[in-house]
Amino acid sequence: MNFVYDIGVGDMSAAGALVTDPTLVKTAIDIGLTKDPQAAAWIGICGDGGPQSGPPCEVDLPSGEDVQVDMMRSGDTWLVNGVVPAPSTVVPTSSIR
Repeated sequence: MNFVYDIGVGDMSAAGALVTDPTLVKTAIDIGLTKDPQAAAWIGICGDGGPQSGPPCEVDLPSGEDVQVDMMRSGDTWLVNGVVPAPSTVVPTSSIR
């Protein structure tokens, strides 16, 4: 999750080297990834969370917001090709009478 870290510490040049489209850096900024990852914990989980899992990845921010980062393989590395707010998970509720 170098892309998320780079955005968070303000290294837009490094973040820009990890995307398929330079506008994704601005998109990431606009949806809130500029929170300093060293200031508060954030968690990034890719795929099923296993050690070799690939995209998409979900970043859980300290604010409670989640961001989905999609990537594609390019040679020996992964490049970010999508950054969007993560879909909300509907939590079933029951009514007590």
